[in-house]
Amino acid sequence: MKTNYFFPEFDYCIVQLKRFIHAYKVFTILLTDGRIVHHQPQNVSDFHKWLVQHGIEDLRAPAMN
Repeated sequence: MKTNYFFPEFDYCIVQLKRFIHAYKVFTILLTDGRIVHHQPQNVSDFHKWLVQHGIEDLRAPAMN
């Protein structure tokens, strides 16, 4: 299985990402080093899917108990 560690037009590798939240077209992302970055992808649904497929925590997703 091929893993895409980078998303087009996004400067960070998937292993650098810890969790995210998004509103409208802007994603706010917590990096593993504690920094927070913002990203406005051209394709919001593809970027969201990429994050979720790699297990990055979506803060708006319901908690799994």
